[in-house]
Amino acid sequence: MLDNPIVSAALICFLLGLVLAGIVRVVPSSTIASILLPIIFLASYVLTYQQVPPLPPVGATNKIFYVALAAALIGFALDLLPQIANYRKLLAVIIPLFIVGWIGLPRFAKLDVDLMATSLGLWLGGIVLLWRLDTVAMTQLSGTVAASSVRRC
Repeated sequence: MLDNPIVSAALICFLLGLVLAGIVRVVPSSTIASILLPIIFLASYVLTYQQVPPLPPVGATNKIFYVALAAALIGFALDLLPQIANYRKLLAVIIPLFIVGWIGLPRFAKLDVDLMATSLGLWLGGIVLLWRLDTVAMTQLSGTVAASSVRRC
């Protein structure tokens, strides 16, 4: 059973998740916590396919790895920057456009109404997702600041 790459990848990622979750509990930081899922995803990708995809990536499956890696690095950098909502909202519009455009680039040579509608839906869905995640993060951050100032009084 452990000679199956999918089973061993799942087991290793489960154990990695436990270890990283333990680290996040010991060192409580939103920056460290936000990098947890991308590390597990990238590890599971490498363990499942038994390689890091070639650069430049050949197909959409290989591009997913680099999209996840870039998103993790950008998110990590954004967590370190001051919490100014202006650039975060702008990135929530631009980043999904780049992702949909890069993954769908070979198919855009032949314009198709279904392809354009799907691409538009994915782009708008990405905007809504990132916008909502940012709103929740900012709400939790402001709630933490308000709670800590109440405790000081």
